[in-house]
Amino acid sequence: GALEQEKRIQLFMNKFIAPYIKTSGYSNQAVDKLLAAVGGWADLSTRLCWPYKWIDQTVIPEIRKEGRKILPEFFNMNTTDQIKYE
Repeated sequence: GALEQEKRIQLFMNKFIAPYIKTSGYSNQAVDKLLAAVGGWADLSTRLCWPYKWIDQTVIPEIRKEGRKILPEFFNMNTTDQIKYE
């Protein structure tokens, strides 16, 4: 099961996240904020301070929709199931 899940994680990352780094040249910070927004882990925007460019928030719904198809166990968690950081 873990190997199958790893393949789906790689598929999601390669198809929807890696192109922002490899093709579009976004920073790790920009991609981190995108992933947090897509996963709904925090109520934040994708904006970054200058001199970094940020990923437009309009891509979030589509990436989230595809993420739910590929990795439903990551996108359909109740808030009580999410890890709490304090």
